Amino acid sequence: ASQQQLQQQQQQQEWEQEQEQLCALDALSRGPHQRLDVLVFLAVPEIARWASCSRATRTDLDGAVGELLWNTAYDNTCRIQAPASEHIRALVARPCGDAAVGCRVAVYSAERNAYLCGLVQAFNEQTNAYLVRYDEPPVAGGEVETWETERRRDEAARFNPLLWTQNRFRFFTMPADGDKDPGQNPGSALCQMRFDSWAKELKHTLTNMPTRRAVTIKDHVDEVLFAVFSPCGLQLATCSRDRTTCIFRLDDTRPPERTARFVHHSTALRAQWWPEFPHRLLTVSTGGPLETPSAEVWDTVAGDCLLKVASWPFDIYAAAVRWPQRTSGDWALLAGGGRASLRGGAQELRIHPLPCVRGSGEPCQTEAEQRPTELPSVRLRLPLSRSSNYCHCPEPAPAGRFQGTVAALTGTCSMQCDVVVLFELPDVTEWPQEVVQVTLRTHELPSRAVLSIRWTPDGSLLLANTRPRLGSQSPGQRAAPPLSTAIELLVLDAETLTTLSTHGGHYAFTPSEAPFILHADAWAGNDLVASGGEDHCVHVW
Repeated sequence: ASQQQLQQQQQQQEWEQEQEQLCALDALSRGPHQRLDVLVFLAVPEIARWASCSRATRTDLDGAVGELLWNTAYDNTCRIQAPASEHIRALVARPCGDAAVGCRVAVYSAERNAYLCGLVQAFNEQTNAYLVRYDEPPVAGGEVETWETERRRDEAARFNPLLWTQNRFRFFTMPADGDKDPGQNPGSALCQMRFDSWAKELKHTLTNMPTRRAVTIKDHVDEVLFAVFSPCGLQLATCSRDRTTCIFRLDDTRPPERTARFVHHSTALRAQWWPEFPHRLLTVSTGGPLETPSAEVWDTVAGDCLLKVASWPFDIYAAAVRWPQRTSGDWALLAGGGRASLRGGAQELRIHPLPCVRGSGEPCQTEAEQRPTELPSVRLRLPLSRSSNYCHCPEPAPAGRFQGTVAALTGTCSMQCDVVVLFELPDVTEWPQEVVQVTLRTHELPSRAVLSIRWTPDGSLLLANTRPRLGSQSPGQRAAPPLSTAIELLVLDAETLTTLSTHGGHYAFTPSEAPFILHADAWAGNDLVASGGEDHCVHVW
């Protein structure tokens, strides 16, 4: 009997030790209240590490806790200014009483140790209780509508005073004012998601979010002014003030390998890969103050310069376009004009033929494959405003709905750009010798200076990096309006040019007379956008 008693005591001690270890490893798994209070303070990349801690933390990415978690992260990283924000106005001021009617909430259930989702139907001032209509009955076979109070009254709260102050209610959204989606509950944040659950939305973001530095490239000997991946993601081009452009082959299993190095007569400002497969060709824009600007086309495999033409001013970046646009013809080069490209109240752009490039985007291998070289370059005439400013940084839209449209920047004063310009490449079927007039469509942003403009990969949105202006001074020709050090990235609808969202948090310090160009980019189906800054950081939203 004593031996049996000793064995039972030993088993009891082993069980207690095992329970202590489990509690130590998963101390926050006793209830979603404590875990959620921790998760809302984590950065988005750290949530994935949290999920891998234990079985309990992995469940936080599913169900009501996951929905609350991702809704909070989404609200903390976006400032929506479009009408769509009515659906995703997360808690700024806690709605109380009748103001909470119509809000979608998650209510903690001590019996099930989980958050249950529902919609507030009514408020009782006498009992300070809310009538919640749950998505599913809280109790099997019970009613879906239940009166709930905010304070915890369960057994655990009776013995733990710390739980008295914990609110059982978590709010997803404020009530929606009309424009309801019949397929979603009123006020539900689900109507703003790309996927059907917060867990999938979170996984999508974490999968596409850069979290570590992969490699540092030190092949240049002066400032690197631009870097761009090929559309296939297998190559990288970098432009530098050392007057070279370097091409690197990318491989996850080894460091980047430099496959080509192009030497220019002026500073390499910007490069653009050929829009269509096989992405073998590259356009490079060179120039700068007191330098001769040019637009060049390079073969990245053979290392040959296929075309080099003058392109004034130097911030007219070269790009490959189909010409004529109406027939989706052969490839051509869009660039600036000659030295006298700015005169007579107009600006001249030119479209140069590329006889040595096939329609597939590959260089011709023999002279027989080349097109006639006597084709003239097409001269486009863009009308200018009275401010003597011109169209900067033209960028053609990618293939798709807006193919043939070019976005650019200009301004109401000569030292800053505050106008977004869109114009269509002329709808002709040949290479005309006379000057072709172009009509500009403008969208003015009078309260800010626009630093850069860029199409998203699918061409549905425009990314405009801006710096807000200080005070109410109207822009003039002699003095540049003072600028804030804050940078705001605007996401514009490409069709209406309305601002869909604003993203801030990064800063610039260059003077208002010559604000530095800061580029932006988007990926993952336009769900993620990024911008450089003069604060030594790249910011991702």
